[in-house]
Amino acid sequence: MKKLFVGVALAVGLTFSGGTAALATEVTACVPAAAWDEVIHHDAVGTETIPNPEYVPGTPDTTTIVHHDGTPDTTEVTGYLKWTWTNPEKGKGTPDGPPPGEGWHEVGITSDTKGDTPDTILHQGNGYGSYFYFETQTKVTPGEPAWDETVVVPGTPAQGEPTIPNPDYVAPYDETKHHDAVTCPVPPTDNPPTDNPPTTEQPQAPVANSPVVAAAVEQQTVKKAAVTPLVTEQLAETGSREDNYWPLGIALVMLAAGGYIVWRATHRRKTEKLI
Repeated sequence: MKKLFVGVALAVGLTFSGGTAALATEVTACVPAAAWDEVIHHDAVGTETIPNPEYVPGTPDTTTIVHHDGTPDTTEVTGYLKWTWTNPEKGKGTPDGPPPGEGWHEVGITSDTKGDTPDTILHQGNGYGSYFYFETQTKVTPGEPAWDETVVVPGTPAQGEPTIPNPDYVAPYDETKHHDAVTCPVPPTDNPPTDNPPTTEQPQAPVANSPVVAAAVEQQTVKKAAVTPLVTEQLAETGSREDNYWPLGIALVMLAAGGYIVWRATHRRKTEKLI
């Protein structure tokens, strides 16, 4: 019976002290905080535009130099000027040279030499006036000099746009993340409420000077001495904080109640033996 009582008291003490230690740890780790909003910035992903695969660039105008050769002057025969020579002194029958000169006289322009060679002194017969001359009349048309022509070949316009919007582009943005408030549980008080109010019924105490009371007090003293080291060891493990006082009080109350129950049982047996 003594061993059973000691075990029950020790178990009760360990249970309440362990629960108190765990509750104290939880309250210490909890940090209350108000609700707040966190702004998280996200950078852009990719570029806004990408090269257009269907774009065809334009071509610029091109300049070409074209060389043109010149044309020479052209000479055109327009007719013949006929000359005749008359010897100023009879007996001398040859002119000194082609006209103009002494003895030469213009006859007029003709377009036909009638087979005679132009630009040559001609002689017909033996008379002193039988010399004549066909001087060729020409018209010169100037040619064109060589020249370079600058030819501009127009280019082609571009087709399409060089870039197009990137379908995979993600613009930068800010994300708002809400954090709820943190509330911590209220630690238990030193006098926790109980659902079972204490009973007002008190057992009848034995007579103080009777031998039975003396024997019960001695037995209760021995039991308290056996349980006290166990309770002291449990208190050393859980600490001496004020949060552990109320479990210790409960354990002592249960220890006293157990001692009272043992005392009642012992007193009953002794009373039965006396009867």
